[in-house]
Amino acid sequence: MDYPEPPIVPPLSLPHKQTFIILHGRGSSADKFGPPLLDTPLSAKPPSLAHPSTERPPLGIQSLATAFPHARFVFPSAPRRRATLYKRKHTPQWFDSWDLKPPDIEREELQNEGLRETTAYLHQLLRDEIELVPGVPRTSSSAV
Repeated sequence: MDYPEPPIVPPLSLPHKQTFIILHGRGSSADKFGPPLLDTPLSAKPPSLAHPSTERPPLGIQSLATAFPHARFVFPSAPRRRATLYKRKHTPQWFDSWDLKPPDIEREELQNEGLRETTAYLHQLLRDEIELVPGVPRTSSSAV
């Protein structure tokens, strides 16, 4: 399965100290999900109409990106797969499933192939990112 190249947002400040790998939900994509997430204000208050989530947070209010200025953000995109749930139409999804209501135990064998492929892809992405963070002790590749 071909996974699109993930959009990457480099750290706002060096040195690079950590990496966040954040996955989107079914039917979305990294491009639609990642930038708005990074710009969303981190606040207990609900967003105001004066500050839609498509704008940068006002001064003094942190976003995920500003709260972790030394972090690199990686937003992988799921490949387009035939979705049994949507009458076999192609949609971005990490794995197929029969139902979206938990627990999804009916026909759970539909998940196997996609979960196996996605797990291998994410493990490789993790290994690649671990290599980029300075000062992280290197262990055997079986640790991820």
